[in-house]
Amino acid sequence: MKVRTIIGVAVAVFGVSTGALSMGMGTAAADTVDRADVICWGLSPNIVDLPYAGRIAAYQRDATPGLPTIEITSAQPSIWGYQTNPTIRWTNLATGASGAASGSNRVGFGSTNPVFFPDLPTGAGPLRVDLTTVNVGPVPVPAVNCSGVIDIR
Repeated sequence: MKVRTIIGVAVAVFGVSTGALSMGMGTAAADTVDRADVICWGLSPNIVDLPYAGRIAAYQRDATPGLPTIEITSAQPSIWGYQTNPTIRWTNLATGASGAASGSNRVGFGSTNPVFFPDLPTGAGPLRVDLTTVNVGPVPVPAVNCSGVIDIR
């Protein structure tokens, strides 16, 4: 009985400490983080792996209104790892302003390694973000496409 209790306490302490360490990661200057209400599902280029689950978020700072940092991240890590190459095309639905940006990073085991597009000159208003992600690994897979809207202040 004592061995189970000790193991249970050790597992709980490990879980809490891991969660506390991961909570501090991200962009420290962000006043708010807003996420598009969409997850972009697609195959991993490893096939026998967790699926790709792209998420769109905007970090907004009071000091720089209308200049969000857009983050694209896979909500799931990969068992084997692969290269992710997201491209975003954004349109401010209030002003018509638009632009595009591309980036690259590695999705790995225990890590989703987001791609950041800092200080995009979107202006305030509803922002439609069209995401196309090409994930590269041992097996060619189709690009993942989706869109979401985030209110930029």
